Amino acid sequence: MGRYQRASVMYTRVLAVLPNHWRALLNKAVALLGANEVKGAKKALKEAFKLTNRVELHDAIAHMKQMLTRLGFCHVDFLMKELSELKVPVSYACTVGLEKYVRESALEAILRNLLHFLKPETFQGAVKAINKRILNVLNSLESSEVDLGMLCALLAPICSGPPEQRKWTVFYALLW
Repeated sequence: MGRYQRASVMYTRVLAVLPNHWRALLNKAVALLGANEVKGAKKALKEAFKLTNRVELHDAIAHMKQMLTRLGFCHVDFLMKELSELKVPVSYACTVGLEKYVRESALEAILRNLLHFLKPETFQGAVKAINKRILNVLNSLESSEVDLGMLCALLAPICSGPPEQRKWTVFYALLW
């Protein structure tokens, strides 16, 4: 229903009565993540993992990592469409091959198209996560330009869609 803050409060109440209930901690982590409280979500998830070493928690951690950018809800077809119908200015560099770069500011337009289903505040959180986890690594020279093919190759596995299609998208993005 999207009432993440309320759900978090309810799980906190459950944990006051049953402090070692790992499923309540896991659900609280998911609720906090939905409320865009990433630090609290990570803390609750780590506590749940300490209580049990179950495989379900490993799967939940993988799911939460995917949820950080919300790209798990974006189908890989949208990424391919953005790459093939690029509407932002591209600059070229001849370091190893002919690499295509876009300004970081233009990437927000691409991300907006990919994450069109998000509310503005959730979109801002997703862009912050992408900036922190992906763009900071790709833009190590701090030139405010990013290799778009490499970015798409990193985003494709996070997107939804058949694994084979995501692999082909990575391949195409690296060739691009």
